[in-house]
Amino acid sequence: MAFFPDWLKSIANVLPFKSLYNDPMQILINGSLGWTDYLRVLVFQLMWLIVFGLLARGMYAVMKKKIIVNGG
Repeated sequence: MAFFPDWLKSIANVLPFKSLYNDPMQILINGSLGWTDYLRVLVFQLMWLIVFGLLARGMYAVMKKKIIVNGG
């Protein structure tokens, strides 16, 4: 993300891809990060896990109402 233009970097900072690729790489590359940085990364990843879990649960509930299976 270091090579992204500023407008794209601001968009990528709120999407889950930053927490999937950039943040873990920064933890591995940068040895001077503190516990607050580790905690920030974990909280951001946990937030996206909850968001996608709720989204999957909602989509599954809608799908269960619409699916029709014939036969056994």
